[in-house]
Amino acid sequence: MTSAAERLFVTWFRSGTDGQDHAVPDDQASREFRAAPDPEAVCGHLVAPVSLTSPPGPRCETCARYVRARSTLPDFDRRMDGRSCRHRKPSLLRRLFAKAPPATPPTGSVATAAIPRADRAGSNHGGPAETPTSGGVAVHQSRKEHDSRPAVQ
Repeated sequence: MTSAAERLFVTWFRSGTDGQDHAVPDDQASREFRAAPDPEAVCGHLVAPVSLTSPPGPRCETCARYVRARSTLPDFDRRMDGRSCRHRKPSLLRRLFAKAPPATPPTGSVATAAIPRADRAGSNHGGPAETPTSGGVAVHQSRKEHDSRPAVQ
């Protein structure tokens, strides 16, 4: 429910002094016509209304801008609601086609630190190792040991 002070209802009256239509708030117009003959428009101009049977004339630019600005502002209840259309949840398609995180874990994580790497020398790497094969034991040597041996002819 919107309070009456937040809503603006205007009636456009042609002023006899400048020939333009001015926006006069309805509540002020009803008060002013009973107490004084000239109501005040939203632009501050005192409107001396001409006959209401006259056709509409050019509108006051200041009044038109004021009414346009007031109509684009949300009312009090929508401002206090806390929900805004700018902060809504993404649409279904945007959620479905959102970029997925990379499939590989980042470097330095616990998962990659637990896996031994063959490309770096550590306490378990770089030396000869015995690997079971179908016929027996194969001995692997490091590059230094391999290069220092004489070639077999």
